[in-house]
Amino acid sequence: MAEKNPVYVDPLSWAQAYLTSDEFKALLVSMAQPLDISIRINTLKADPITEIAKWSALYGWTVDLVPYCPSGYWIRSYETPLSATLE
Repeated sequence: MAEKNPVYVDPLSWAQAYLTSDEFKALLVSMAQPLDISIRINTLKADPITEIAKWSALYGWTVDLVPYCPSGYWIRSYETPLSATLE
């Protein structure tokens, strides 16, 4: 569908045109890495510290705080994957 759009620009072609060769190679290496599994807790509905402690114990998660998001956590290891939880 995107090919029929006359203003469609391939993101990689655009990046290659505007980045140096080394920057473009670094971008490709970065894009090949798996994404970090993360969760953000809505502070209007729950206390992040309480909830992450409860969920870590319940689901066997090992988590790290996302430094730029006080209610965000990276799930580093797990017994139950995030996609199999009810929350």
